[in-house]
Amino acid sequence: MQRIHLAITAALGVALCASATCRAQSADVAVNQGKVYGYVDLKTGTFHQIVAEEAAPETITGTTVTGTLDVTISIKIVSTLPKGTTILCDADVSATSSASSPAFLENYTEVAASPATISGSTASCVVKTPYSWVVAPTTSKPSNTYQGTYKVTATSVPSATQPITDFNVVRQATGIFANTTVIPSTGTTSSFTVSATI
Repeated sequence: MQRIHLAITAALGVALCASATCRAQSADVAVNQGKVYGYVDLKTGTFHQIVAEEAAPETITGTTVTGTLDVTISIKIVSTLPKGTTILCDADVSATSSASSPAFLENYTEVAASPATISGSTASCVVKTPYSWVVAPTTSKPSNTYQGTYKVTATSVPSATQPITDFNVVRQATGIFANTTVIPSTGTTSSFTVSATI
């Protein structure tokens, strides 16, 4: 009797696997080229896939660094500037912090300006650019760098009521004061000195 019961059970299993549902499931597995875990409901012949919970993506907590970039610009005036010309100094900084594992990316842009003090054929200015950036921690092998450019603009405004526009620019000079420089540790004041001619 027990042998007959086992034979009937085996025959039912073969019949179920020969069904269209079972063949479709086999085809799906072949197409996906992966393992699919689950079970077959013997009463209905329906395959129920067991979906494993995916682990939450790894996150990274950045570190805030603060500091100041001080750019001292010494200006030599060789152009004939109209009376009443003013000179303005600008600093433009772009910073990037990135890490590939886990993924992390922050981009920053800082702009600061300061008027120059003119004395005869020379002028000078100091542009201070404070910053507060979130960077990837050192444990993630990050790339924390910044670049800085400066601009010196001589502007002449004929009257106090006329607005300052690009048409008022008499002379302009630009340059780089920091190129692919590593972001310093927090609380650092970084000083740069450059020369410009207008």
